[in-house]
Amino acid sequence: MDLIFLNGLPIEIKHEAPDPSNPTGYWKHDKIYIHDPLGDISEKEVTVVKEYLYSEGFIQYRRTPHTVVRGDGDSKKEN
Repeated sequence: MDLIFLNGLPIEIKHEAPDPSNPTGYWKHDKIYIHDPLGDISEKEVTVVKEYLYSEGFIQYRRTPHTVVRGDGDSKKEN
């Protein structure tokens, strides 16, 4: 798992393989969790975060699944 902070938002990148003894490195096994304590992140900001993660090598593909975790404990699952 990678944990970075981008513009004050904690971002978790989890690299999960279905079989830990045989990691494939397949991008669909990765998950991005964007923690939004104020609950006001826009779709455009999510796109910018994912573009940054891709350009810096944290994720392999821009369509890596993500979830926005709101400050009130509610989460909004997206792709």
